[in-house]
Amino acid sequence: MGKPKTFYRNRAARLRKIKSRKKSILLETLARPKFSVLYATSTGDNTKGVGQSIKDQYTFNERINDDFGPETPSGRLVPKRGEAPYGNTHMQLMNGSWLRCISAESKQRGGRPRLYILDDPEYDPKASTSMSLVREYMDQLLFKVVLPMVMRAGCRRRDGLPPSCLVDTLHGTLWM
Repeated sequence: MGKPKTFYRNRAARLRKIKSRKKSILLETLARPKFSVLYATSTGDNTKGVGQSIKDQYTFNERINDDFGPETPSGRLVPKRGEAPYGNTHMQLMNGSWLRCISAESKQRGGRPRLYILDDPEYDPKASTSMSLVREYMDQLLFKVVLPMVMRAGCRRRDGLPPSCLVDTLHGTLWM
């Protein structure tokens, strides 16, 4: 027997959502020098996949390199080997912007990003944890780690608003 139709609809919706997140990360880090993004998702495999696909766009997309490369001080967007971190999970561009992809279960303190994206942290196909434990973990993650990280004193966006925090769960999307 095959998988139910709802599985494929949910998977397609998740893939569309991830694609739109990648586009917004690319746009923010390219168009705004010294912009910082921390992308957290449920598992390490998901973070490596998202990080690799964004890295591929920075490295191999000729349109991006032609448009944004000459605007950097060095004349190129991607750093040479040894100039700056440029891996699957942590990459820094020559315009000063950086992206860090991490698992929601890993240590997250000290990042101080302008944009924090928490994408489906409770989704783990291998786990069989009760919902009460997941809720307790999510409360601790949001209110003890994420919000203090992005709402620190003195951090403001260019338009005067506080930094953004996007929390995307199975139950909906919440901007803070």
